[in-house]
Amino acid sequence: MEYNDIDKTTIFEGNVNSKDEKGNKLFSEYAKYNKLKKLIETQGKTKIITSANYEVLGSNIIFDNNKNLIYSNNKAIIIDKDGNNISVEMFRYSILTNIFFSKGNIKIRDVNNNNYNFSEIYIDENKKKIIGSDIKAFLNQDGISANNENDPRFFANTMLLSENNNTFEKGIFTYCKNREGDKCPPWTLQSKKIKHDLAKKTIYYDNVILKVYDFPIFFSPRFSHPDPTVKRRSGLLVPSLSNSNTLGSGLATPYFWSISNDKDITITPKFYLNENPLLLAEYRQDFLNSFLIVDTGYTKGYKKKNNIKSDGGRAHFFSNFNINFIDEKEEKSNLEINIEKVSNDTYLKIYDVKSSLVETGKTVLENRINFIYQNEDFSFSSTPSVFEDTNKLGHHRHEYLLPLSAEKKIMSSEKYGSLDLNSNIKIRNYETNKQTNFLINNIKWQSKKWLSETGIENYFEGLIKNVNYEAKKTENYKNESKNHEINSALGYFAKFPMYKEDLIAKNFHSLTPKFLLRYAPGHMRKLESGRLNYRNLFNLNKINESDIVEPGLSTSIGFEYKKNKTSDLKVVGDEIVSFSLGQVISEKENMDIPSSSSLDQRFSDIVGETKYNFNNKIGLNYNFSIDQSYKNFNYNEIGTDIKFDNAKFNLSYLEEKNHIGEQEYIQTGVDFKFNNSSELSFSTKRNILTRSAEFYNLSYNYINDCLKAGIAYRREFYTDRDIEPTNTLMFTISIVPFAQINSPSFSK
Repeated sequence: MEYNDIDKTTIFEGNVNSKDEKGNKLFSEYAKYNKLKKLIETQGKTKIITSANYEVLGSNIIFDNNKNLIYSNNKAIIIDKDGNNISVEMFRYSILTNIFFSKGNIKIRDVNNNNYNFSEIYIDENKKKIIGSDIKAFLNQDGISANNENDPRFFANTMLLSENNNTFEKGIFTYCKNREGDKCPPWTLQSKKIKHDLAKKTIYYDNVILKVYDFPIFFSPRFSHPDPTVKRRSGLLVPSLSNSNTLGSGLATPYFWSISNDKDITITPKFYLNENPLLLAEYRQDFLNSFLIVDTGYTKGYKKKNNIKSDGGRAHFFSNFNINFIDEKEEKSNLEINIEKVSNDTYLKIYDVKSSLVETGKTVLENRINFIYQNEDFSFSSTPSVFEDTNKLGHHRHEYLLPLSAEKKIMSSEKYGSLDLNSNIKIRNYETNKQTNFLINNIKWQSKKWLSETGIENYFEGLIKNVNYEAKKTENYKNESKNHEINSALGYFAKFPMYKEDLIAKNFHSLTPKFLLRYAPGHMRKLESGRLNYRNLFNLNKINESDIVEPGLSTSIGFEYKKNKTSDLKVVGDEIVSFSLGQVISEKENMDIPSSSSLDQRFSDIVGETKYNFNNKIGLNYNFSIDQSYKNFNYNEIGTDIKFDNAKFNLSYLEEKNHIGEQEYIQTGVDFKFNNSSELSFSTKRNILTRSAEFYNLSYNYINDCLKAGIAYRREFYTDRDIEPTNTLMFTISIVPFAQINSPSFSK
């Protein structure tokens, strides 16, 4: 310490600290005190702790006890009680009012890593408020951005930050990427006043305008939404407009109600200009080990009736309840209850009802109870079901099923192989008065596999099927009181895998001839349908009917060829080419087997499938069936996917003819990306036999990190009762991350 008696100053050096009568503290390595002016002036690094426990880290700071000020013209950092970090180029602090003032380049980094820039700022320690002007705020992306390119930010003339509320005057907000020199983001929300209620976690807007490329498209005098930290909150969702030839123009205004932490409901009234409104509701509830969804809706129906638009209200009720009784690694038990009901056949399609349970245009309704239990050695399932086909009329539309299935592993031996017992009960009522009751027991055996000296892999397999059934007024079953059938089959399977590795080209080739010798005694009931393909060629039971075993002595022969990429002498799984081919040769013809399978002949169709991946961008799949004379293709199924840097193309073609069926159509889809922000999509499906198209879809989209705008055209040729074929044109704008806004679909 050094004292100068002439100018009444004292110099302090080394671990200097001071405290005034208000409780403000100073810490420094050098301080000069002027007794006449009542000034303390520091040099070098200085720390101030105010009476309200705000911390200031700076240099060359002055305590002026005459003016009751603490100030500095050097850069400093102010840290408030909440841990927010405020960087200033200068500051003035009033000891009497506990208010900081600063101007210049001011930056705040809050505890959530959000950054705020100001040109002028006031900090009130007593009221815990921050008032600033010319605000530019850049929000931390974690948890609030829709993608990595988003730069959520807002600018405002003034901002008031307090303990419970933040208020912005004349603010502009956007999520869009901060492009240098871009004064016009893809979208902005502009408001006269924005208030963020921290307690309610809600943002309120006064006189808000949504602009897309500076063009206003939406205005509201009042608007609010939960802040980004809220996961679910009651409130209105984004409305949507619709238009159809049948109902005319409509408006849907959904409301989400968060009833509690484990249950909520979405209520959606749909209002139509010329028709009665539709009320939809979807209720969801989560339990400890289960989940419930209920979806329902009601409308009084058409206002004006005619021979197409029938009288009466329309309604639907869909629900799904799923509960896990046991969910362990080796033991599981589950129950699912599904209910689907509509009062009108075309109701779902006409009113475009879509939800997590409801599909627009759904025609087959399924009501079922599905129970499953399984462990390592035993499984049981039961699925009582009622099906309703709304395309059919009268009682023929209903079908009732009661299936029960149980499977038990009886034996698993290294010496004798595996033995399984499977029992099935299936009660079916259909077409009003037709009924079948089945009890089927299956004993399946597969021997231990062995490898011969030549490298052939071998095993035996067997099947014994005991069928007990009753049938009433059916065509394919004996309509007597009780019927008993015992069928069996025994097979010997062998395959001879051969491998070749090309070390230079790094390719792995495999060729595997396969052989199945199968014998089943007895006879079978006549069946109407069934198809042979390569995937069931080497099955003991190729028709795959639970109550049928096709009889006779037959041989299945075929082969598989595969070419794979290798790496470090290992197959890496990138399949280049695969080709499979096979045929069934029977001892004699059997006209009871469906002709569509070609197994009724001694020599079946030759079936096969091939895959060819030209590279990682172009792939081709082809399944086929050729008649035994090698002249005609009875079945062709082609699928291809082509991917380039900016384009995707897919095509599927299906043809069934002769004994397999009678249909032929082609379906295509193209997606083309002009650049990172523009894409074009087109798809169509055409029935070649009738020379007619089922639909055309064409859409163009402009996409960036925060906006997706597009135009979509769809032409449907489908008609059904009060459903008319339509051409629709719709404009869409998706504001990322909030919602999608659709224009009315213009129909003709």
